[in-house]
Amino acid sequence: MTSQLGLITFDSVDAARLAGFWAAVFDWPVQHGASPAMAMVADPSGDTAHRLLFLAVPEAKQAKNRCHLDLRPTDGDVDREVARLEELGATTLYEKVEYGTRWRTMHDPDGNEFCIGGPAEE
Repeated sequence: MTSQLGLITFDSVDAARLAGFWAAVFDWPVQHGASPAMAMVADPSGDTAHRLLFLAVPEAKQAKNRCHLDLRPTDGDVDREVARLEELGATTLYEKVEYGTRWRTMHDPDGNEFCIGGPAEE
């Protein structure tokens, strides 16, 4: 017996707002839950491994994430995708080039870390 990924879950002070941000990142629809305290963003292809759940909690994020999402722009243009994500409400923390990869660590509107990257330019 093994396990399979069900959902990646985010706590948020505003679940609907954060779901809207990630829906725009991936161009996936938001599915609102039975209560305003939850929303899900799901891959419209039906791949059940690609679902993000957002749950409303009263407290704000306190510390650095121990787990984060790593993204790659579909067209390979990291700079253009970073600009688009900043327009959606993300903020850039820093950029690094290491192990043949160039990436930027960013915050989503709730302060959750994520990275966007691609091959380092030669």
